[in-house]
Formats: sequence, C-alpha cells, structure tokens
Amino acid sequence: KIGILAETAGDAYAALFTLTRTAAHPGFGQIDDQVADLIATRAGPFAVAAPVLAATLPKVGALRDGLLRLGHDNPQTFQRTAFSVLEQLPELSVSGALFSAALTNVITGILRPLARDNTNTYLPQLAAQLVNLCNRLGQAGQQQAALAPAREAAEIYRRLVAENPDAYLPYLAVALTNLGAALTDIGQRQEAFALGQQITGIYRQLAAADPDQYLAGLAMALTNLSLDFGQAGQYQTALATAREAVDIYRQLAKTDPIFYLPGLALALNRHAVHLSVTGQSDAALPIATEATGIYRQLVAVNPDAYLPDLALVLVNQGLRLGEAGRLDAAILTATEATGIYRQLAAVNPDAYLPGLALALVDQGFRLDDAGEMQAAHTAVREAIDIYRQVAAVNPEAHLLRLSMALTY
Repeated sequence: KIGILAETAGDAYAALFTLTRTAAHPGFGQIDDQVADLIATRAGPFAVAAPVLAATLPKVGALRDGLLRLGHDNPQTFQRTAFSVLEQLPELSVSGALFSAALTNVITGILRPLARDNTNTYLPQLAAQLVNLCNRLGQAGQQQAALAPAREAAEIYRRLVAENPDAYLPYLAVALTNLGAALTDIGQRQEAFALGQQITGIYRQLAAADPDQYLAGLAMALTNLSLDFGQAGQYQTALATAREAVDIYRQLAKTDPIFYLPGLALALNRHAVHLSVTGQSDAALPIATEATGIYRQLVAVNPDAYLPDLALVLVNQGLRLGEAGRLDAAILTATEATGIYRQLAAVNPDAYLPGLALALVDQGFRLDDAGEMQAAHTAVREAIDIYRQVAAVNPEAHLLRLSMALTY
C-alpha cells in the first residue's frame, strides 16, 4: 500500500526507507521481496530513488536485487531511471564529494554483474562509470581506492578498442588520463609518466583527424605531461609542453571562454611553475597572477567547484611573489591559501589536509623570509604534523614533502 501511494522519486525514497527499515526487524524479511518488486516493476519512481537510498545504507540487498532485476529485464528503463540521478550530480563539488562517490559506487556495483551477462549493452557503460567512480573517489580524498576502478576501466577500454578502435579510442584516452592522475595522486609517478606520453600521443592522433572535438583533450594531456616532465627533472621539456598547452587553451577560450577557462587556468599555473624552475621568475609571476585571476572569477560563480583550485594557485602565486621580493604580498597570498585549505579540510580532511600542509609550508617560508621566525616555526610545525599523518596512510605520495618540511 505504501508503494501504491508513491508517485514521485521523493515519495519512493520515503517509502523504500520505511520498508527497508521494517524489513530489518525479525519476522518481516518478506518485505525485502516486495521492495525488489517495486523497483523492478515500478521503475519510474522507485528505480530512481533506490540508488540514492543505497548510497546511504550499510546493507542494500533488496535495493540491489531490484535494480539487478530491472537491468536484466529492461535495460532501456534501467538506464533511463537508475542512471538519471548520476546525471544530476555536479561534475565538481566539495560539499557533495563523499555522497557522489558513494552513489557512483552503487551504480558501478550493479553494472558489473549486468555486464557479465549482457556484455554488448553494459560493458561500455561499466567502463564509463568506473572512470566516473575514479574521479569521484579522488575528489573525496580516497586516492588509494580510486586506483582500482581506474585500472579496471582502462583494461575494459583496451579490450573495446581492440574490437572497435574508431568508436572507443577517445574513451580509452579519457580512462588512461584518469589512471595517470590516480597514479600521480598516490606517488607512482614513473608509471604515470609513461602513461602521460601514451595519452598525449593518442590525443595528437585524434586532434589531427578532428581538432574541433579533441584539441581540448590534447591541451589537458599536455598540461598533465608537463607535470610529469618536471617531476622527472626534464625542466626545459616541461616548460615547452606547458607552453603548448597554454597556447591551445588560449585558442579555444577565444571561441568559448566559459567552457575553457578552467583548463586555461590550470595550464597557466603549470606554465608559471616551469618558468620559475628554469630561472625565469620575472616571467612566471604575471602568468601565475593571470591563473589566480581566472580562478577568482570561477569561484565567484561556483565556489563549491573551484575553491580547491583557487587555493592551489594561490600557493603558487605566493611562491612567485616571494621570488620577486614582494614579501608582504606573498605573506597575504599564502595566508589566504592556508585559510581556504582550512575551510576545505574542515569539510573533507582526507581530500584537503595535504593541501593545507603544502600551504602552511609556503606560509612558513614566506614568514621566515620576512623575519617572523616564531610564526614561521608554528606554521611549519603544523605542516609537519599533517604530513606525518597523511604519510602514514600514503607514504609514496607524501614522504618527500614531509622530508622537505623537516629541513626547515
């Protein structure tokens, strides 16, 4: 009767919540079958609500069973209903990162058995959602967990490309990009470097055939590859690679500035870093300032998406201001970056404590340059404590920065 009364996804969520709570009590186990029936037979509201509820519960048996039945019996309806909530999630979100990761994990878990039984229909969808899951876990600060779906997605797309390269090569490039980012996040830079070169080669091939469609992908691949070259000590190559990425993004931003400004800002930030490393500090500062200005524009429109990026470029701009001898401005910038990272880490410490430590070290060094020794010592000590904490979980990613902070 509760199910009959549900007309909207909100009604269905409330009904499923009540039914699953009731089924957990002794003597009411038969309600699980009724829950699965509602999802499979009244997909309109119930298959839309089921993944959302499943993302918040420790046990999801009946919800999962209903979604699996629907996926087996009616793939089109399954995609139209169960997937609809994923399409409503923001691409980037600080506040919603953990829920987005949990929800994507639910859908991926449903797709895996469906893909075993119906490869043609569901294997490409599984691969796409594994890519999505890797992104969501990374945004939630679960970098170690992000690696497995990234590898699985890349493996599936390699198989699909072997069968149909024209259809799936672009998707393989995206999957490999995510895998490279996941490897970098956990400190496995050598494998990420090799992947970055492969990804860039794929995008050059794609962009040569269809520049309108794939130049942006090439620019992002070059931006990432410039970081890999820099970490490998190939600084001049890193600089040239970052400059090529900036040039492409500037070209693209002329046609659609709103869409391409985030990519341009990221490429500018990397370009400024490589200019500094190669001894061109005077040229680096205006580039870093431009990147910061773009991210301030983006944060004004959507802080939930772009505040982490602003914090990162502020750290870079503080370094560049310090190199230029503008200590007061450098301290103000570093202090702003630290404040933003504190705000972010309060929401999601797993994702943003490393950034806070990075900003604190920069703030400490700038304070030291200004002769404020006690304040500098306090900032760096806090950074060291954070790096010890995160390095205990992910030593490959954080031990180097911890050792650098300890040299203060």
